[in-house]
Amino acid sequence: MSHTKKIFWLWMVVGIAMVAWLMFSTSLADEVAGTLSNGVDQGLTIALPCTPATVSNGSVNVTTCVITCNSHYTLSNNACVANQSSNNGWGGGGGGGWIAQDFCPNWDLSASHYDGLCTSVPSSTGTNSTGMNQNSSASGSNLVCSIVGSSFTDEFNQGYLYACHIWITTMQTIQQADMTWFLIRSNVAKMISNYAIKVLKRTPNTWAICSFGDIADQTSEMQLYIKLSCQLGLMGINMTDFDPNGLVTRAQFGTLLSRTLWGTRYDWWTPYYIHHLLALQTVGIMNTITDPENMLEVRWYVMLMLMRAEGI
Repeated sequence: MSHTKKIFWLWMVVGIAMVAWLMFSTSLADEVAGTLSNGVDQGLTIALPCTPATVSNGSVNVTTCVITCNSHYTLSNNACVANQSSNNGWGGGGGGGWIAQDFCPNWDLSASHYDGLCTSVPSSTGTNSTGMNQNSSASGSNLVCSIVGSSFTDEFNQGYLYACHIWITTMQTIQQADMTWFLIRSNVAKMISNYAIKVLKRTPNTWAICSFGDIADQTSEMQLYIKLSCQLGLMGINMTDFDPNGLVTRAQFGTLLSRTLWGTRYDWWTPYYIHHLLALQTVGIMNTITDPENMLEVRWYVMLMLMRAEGI
């Protein structure tokens, strides 16, 4: 082979190697930046088997690898640990610590889910000391939830009944629940706190310092839920103002719900909400994720998504 041909083939080999290196480095950079598209699931496919594959006092979903703890146990570092109790109430004095949710076979109608009480004295207006509507029957332990005269579809009606039964809303009729209203942050704090406690069996951490300078004009009930959402590690973390009247977008609520269900699994991407919303869409909780930063959440759809999420 002539000297000229040898040089030609040498440069060909070098050229092919450089093209391969550039393609690899581009893909690697895109993956690190969180922008690499791998088709339909956008990186949501989970490598199996799950780690851990099993847990004591709980179960591991073999499809999603989500760990669900039994009643009275809380997920911590991929393990289900027993809830501890303290008689320090809401953490005022005495060192705070972990507290256990009140065990109420029907409904907790007291001012707090952690005060050792299940009922309060019914008032003549049919509300308890926190302003929550309750049944006027002698037991005072059941919330009346009515869809009589509803103009909504059956699925939306079921979403309201679900939300009413677990105190995500305390409005006793679907008409009173203002289903088409936009949600504000204080509303979401109440909804997500009740969902986390009653459905996911979460326990707030009263060591968390949750003090906000802009909630003094909120009702005592809303102040309680704002603090609770923070102590559950869901909202207001490391914030001095909560912005209780701020409107909530689809991007914000979807991220909040995803983190409530799966922790930080879908964090660290740009934009921040992209994989949270894709995960919710993949499992059938959220349908529309187009332009989520400009789409405001409404009450009825949030109730519906929380109902769908319980079955995941």
